[in-house]
Amino acid sequence: MRFTPKYTALLLSLMLINLPFFNISAQGTKNKKYWKAIEQNDSKSLIKILDKGQNPNERNQEGNTALHVAINLEHWDLLLPLLNAGADPNATNQIHETSLIRLIKKKNSYYVSTLLKFGAEVNQADFSGNTPLHWACRYTNEKVVYEILNKGAEIDYQNNFRETPLHLAASYGRMKVVELLLTNGADPSITDSMDHKASDIADEKGYPQIVSILSTRKEVK
Repeated sequence: MRFTPKYTALLLSLMLINLPFFNISAQGTKNKKYWKAIEQNDSKSLIKILDKGQNPNERNQEGNTALHVAINLEHWDLLLPLLNAGADPNATNQIHETSLIRLIKKKNSYYVSTLLKFGAEVNQADFSGNTPLHWACRYTNEKVVYEILNKGAEIDYQNNFRETPLHLAASYGRMKVVELLLTNGADPSITDSMDHKASDIADEKGYPQIVSILSTRKEVK
């Protein structure tokens, strides 16, 4: 049986869902109190531990930093204490996610600007080759996409399947995001590994308005 790239990606994603990347177990870590504070969303204890010299970039046994775990558990009050103590927003976990990518995949728009302020990299890709801009085009809104573009994101960056952020925006029916990307110079003629343009994807998914927008822009070019 011959697997297409996208089918292979789907199988890989299903396998990854079942792996314990975000287990907050303190087993095998240097400071169990530190990880317990993260688990229990205890910002006061966390600050005391950090003030005593705890390394904010220590990883748990699954390779996640406290920043990854706090974001995954939606313990938002822990982000600033960790970042102020020197937590690296560009540290990656076992599937090469930065904290910014994990945050966007949690569909949280509010703290994106916080991570960007602390130096989150906008062109650092995960295991699938997706950058924060790819994920923002799928999960968030045009405000977040604009923030990321404003920090220098590569607008036509292609992931492992040669999909650009425009492909993902078109695939998920994000019309305002599509318009924003085009306004900022996204190239609608780029094809993915299946030789599909963003307009082809939008047509397959049943988004005629997006097809029209992309087709019009192609005529202008």
